[in-house]
Amino acid sequence: MVPGRLLEKYLFQNRSQKPLRGFLRNISYSLGATAIAAIFIILTNKNISWQSLLGTFLISTGIFFFGWGAERLWYASISKMVQNPFSKFAYLTRIPFWFAAGGIGLSLPVLFAYKWGLVYISVYPQSDLFIWGGIIGCLIQVPLQLNIYKLLIKKVDTF
Repeated sequence: MVPGRLLEKYLFQNRSQKPLRGFLRNISYSLGATAIAAIFIILTNKNISWQSLLGTFLISTGIFFFGWGAERLWYASISKMVQNPFSKFAYLTRIPFWFAAGGIGLSLPVLFAYKWGLVYISVYPQSDLFIWGGIIGCLIQVPLQLNIYKLLIKKVDTF
């Protein structure tokens, strides 16, 4: 068996990749991101309300869950087309998925949070939110995927 396929098989048999654990992991990432945003808001001497914290949590949840969904979509579709799903080329094929997921994961929750009165966005075009979300999504997924890859290499003897 190709080493990359062995890693992929182990990845999906791992308990941490099951839906409940993935859900809890993404919620904890979202809570962490919300806490960091709250600290940043407090350090800049701005008022913080429970509505803005809830809006920030909603937005960070969207980014993390859409990123997780993009990985699952990539494994269900493109993964089958590459010989080694953990090669550099395979990671390059994930970038459009990460970008689109980040764009949707930022712009859609921002619109909901704005509609529900949790955050205020003045004159930001939706295209700017999508592009910034794509950049944020890629920046988040790179360290998360490297961490998963390191853990897999430690657990699975492929060589």
